[in-house]
Amino acid sequence: MAEKGVNMTGKIANKDRRKQQYALYKKEKAKRKRLKTEKAKQLQAELGEAAPPKAIPKTVDNTREPDDTVVDAADSEVQVDEKSDAFEQYFSGAKDPKIMITTRPRFVLVAE
Repeated sequence: MAEKGVNMTGKIANKDRRKQQYALYKKEKAKRKRLKTEKAKQLQAELGEAAPPKAIPKTVDNTREPDDTVVDAADSEVQVDEKSDAFEQYFSGAKDPKIMITTRPRFVLVAE
């Protein structure tokens, strides 16, 4: 019943038989994965430097397209805006803020 790469356990009404078939499916899937990695390692060992590079997984960060609306930090307009900002003294550390914002209802003041 467990065909290659197909999980048909959802159509089995008997709970015990369904468990057995699902365990068999998972075991075969793990075996296929293990054989695939062993084959890739063997190919890597045989070819050495000529072996194809490892595949880079596609992630959200890898596939993200650059945003045209983002301004470069080295832009002269951005630097002038940051220097003329009302809170620049606080962000640069030249002046200590008079209030402390915390997310905890009972904060603990830690001496530095």
